[in-house]
Amino acid sequence: MTIVRRALPPLVALIACAVTYAQAAPQPAMPPTTIESTGKATLDMTPDFADFTFVHDFSADTAEAALKLASPLAASLEEELKKRELAYRDCTAIGPVLLSQDPPAAQSSVVVRFALGTFQTSATGQEEFGALSDKLKQLGKDLGCAVSKPVFAVADVKSAESTALGSAVENAYAWGEGVARVLAAVITSVENVRVVEVKWGDTADLKRISCTATVNVKYTAVAGQS
Repeated sequence: MTIVRRALPPLVALIACAVTYAQAAPQPAMPPTTIESTGKATLDMTPDFADFTFVHDFSADTAEAALKLASPLAASLEEELKKRELAYRDCTAIGPVLLSQDPPAAQSSVVVRFALGTFQTSATGQEEFGALSDKLKQLGKDLGCAVSKPVFAVADVKSAESTALGSAVENAYAWGEGVARVLAAVITSVENVRVVEVKWGDTADLKRISCTATVNVKYTAVAGQS
């Protein structure tokens, strides 16, 4: 048997070489892409304090007179707290501020803080705290003040918020990493972290307060490296 070898036409040979080169040549790297994700985390803690705010509005013939009437509220309130043997931690005066010039009116506020330790450890702590709230409400009436419901707080607010934010960032990364995996890419750097919200929960629980943090994170991811 005789085998006849035929040369490829020049054009066909050129196309074949081009295809072979294209298969062997390295593919250009995909440009970096941005992945954006949102993370949220809630941190539960035991509150250290309860804050009650006393607010009093004063009116007079002049703005100056109204402000003078409002000024002594903090001193008067502290005096009454001591007389009634209400063991507060501290008082913080806010104002006085001018509410209106016509008619002249001013407002003074005082935040009274109480430690919660004894209420949290006592078997009847909830009832004792309720009794304290009743006494403060009556004190407010006697002084002509509106009294807010208690707002619970922790001693180290900055540290608590920082911890909640850190957990939110971790949760955002987990989601961003999942997106990168779908794109056959890996996250190489963090472009930006934006705090969306830090919110303290409004609760009446003497033994629990929550801080919820939400963040938005942008990452740089490079495809083809997963």
